[in-house]
Amino acid sequence: MIIDELRLGTTWASVTPAAAAASVKNNSIEGFATYPNPITNNRFTISSNSNGKKELVIFNVLGKKVLSSSFSGVKSTIDVSAISAGIYILKVTEAGKTASKKLVIR
Repeated sequence: MIIDELRLGTTWASVTPAAAAASVKNNSIEGFATYPNPITNNRFTISSNSNGKKELVIFNVLGKKVLSSSFSGVKSTIDVSAISAGIYILKVTEAGKTASKKLVIR
């Protein structure tokens, strides 16, 4: 798993740039994007190239799940008005592939 240059793994080989880049490239969601970031109006958009079902989870920096949802289609607007301002991790899963991104809510 790679989150903003932080690599976690059980072996040194799994966190070196070549191995990490290869595993991320094979498991990334094609066309994945989120915007705006930072979030200032309690809403952000997730998009990808696929119409498939997407599961999303937002975690706080302590790893506690603060929001989970799912949607189908290439784009969806997510309401985060129930979440306090701060820094979070977004995890999106689609067809067995996963993308993670840091979210800033202001």
